Amino acid sequence: MDISLNGSFDLREVSGNGNQQDINLIEETEKAAEEEIKSQIKACILKGQELNSDFLGFGRNIYRYYPRHWQKVKDDWNNHYPQVETNIDVKVALSFSELVKNNIVQDR
Repeated sequence: MDISLNGSFDLREVSGNGNQQDINLIEETEKAAEEEIKSQIKACILKGQELNSDFLGFGRNIYRYYPRHWQKVKDDWNNHYPQVETNIDVKVALSFSELVKNNIVQDR
């Protein structure tokens, strides 16, 4: 299954010892957020597969978009579901409050 998520987040405060004027800070923060979200999604899917709970409706989507394939696996879906592999793609874009904009370079 391919899972794609695009999100935008509002950064309201920046603190710490790092250089807040560093454009790399923005990219690093976006990448860290993407990795954390991807990790959490993967953990949820693995737990669902462990419990044999198709809570995201993978079977329903196979039925809807690949009805011929569904006919082959539907009677044994409980055995197929825990083996389903996922490809998760997460893209995050940060937006900034006015207070943060004044402290971070916006040349991206």
